[in-house]
Amino acid sequence: MKHLKTLLGMALVASSAFVAASCSDDDDDAINRCDRKDCEILQGIFNEMGITVDSDPTKWPGVRWTVTVNPDGIRRVRSLSLTVEEGSHQIPENIADLSYLQALYLKGGGIAGTLPESLGALGQLDTLSIYATSMTSLPDNTFNGRMKYVNIIGNQQMKCALPSSITSLKGIDKTETAAMSNYSFSIDSNGFTGEIPAMSGVNILIARNNITAYDYSNAFTATQSMKDDDTEEIWGVAAPVNRLGGEVPASVLADTLASIHFAYLVRPNRQKGTGFTNFYSRQELVKMAAEFYANHPEYKNLTKLLSETSF
Repeated sequence: MKHLKTLLGMALVASSAFVAASCSDDDDDAINRCDRKDCEILQGIFNEMGITVDSDPTKWPGVRWTVTVNPDGIRRVRSLSLTVEEGSHQIPENIADLSYLQALYLKGGGIAGTLPESLGALGQLDTLSIYATSMTSLPDNTFNGRMKYVNIIGNQQMKCALPSSITSLKGIDKTETAAMSNYSFSIDSNGFTGEIPAMSGVNILIARNNITAYDYSNAFTATQSMKDDDTEEIWGVAAPVNRLGGEVPASVLADTLASIHFAYLVRPNRQKGTGFTNFYSRQELVKMAAEFYANHPEYKNLTKLLSETSF
């Protein structure tokens, strides 16, 4: 087992301000003290991952956390950020023992395998970020309807289907922590394959993967966001630069709004090595959008689709 030095970066977050932290019961400064049980759980997580750390958490390199008091007066870990750049270490089942965990951030090629299914038992988890790891899959229960922020980017070895729980994601508003413009949920530049399922009431980017199928009902989900002139972005299930192609259903082609929305979300001319055999040209779409807007000026956001980059 390797002793992690600069390879390990952790942040245990539970309130708004960062402080130096310790788990020592002898520390008189209560705000700098977290629950000893949570510290022991963290050490157990590292042991399961095959990572050796000092018994004193204050000596863990790159470690910073904040603490907050739960209703029982105990200071609990609310957020965990782990960066591992070397080796091959899988996140273990006992991460679910951090029962107050709300946010999990994973980064680095030294994190491999998959997430444990026990993660689904974390009833407060609402933030998940997985960036540039060597992970190869995600369990079906990865996502939940409480999630406010999902950021899964640059995991090239994740050559698997999207977790079925992706349909539980809800939300159309950009969060303060969203890394991708206008998207609270971003699954970008990974190796995901298979189909993007039907999703509603969600603003999500699933780009630069190897997706080969798209549920076309997603093309009919943005009527309201096309009307709202104060909406930053027309929302929906965006899937540019995948491997989509074939014939677009007649139901989409016959509906002007659905066709325009589909073109905006999927960017047919930006698919990788494939294409749609029966879809409108860009010139046709621009004309359709202009004619529709002339007759329906309440659809204020349609003007955004007339730009050079929209299709």
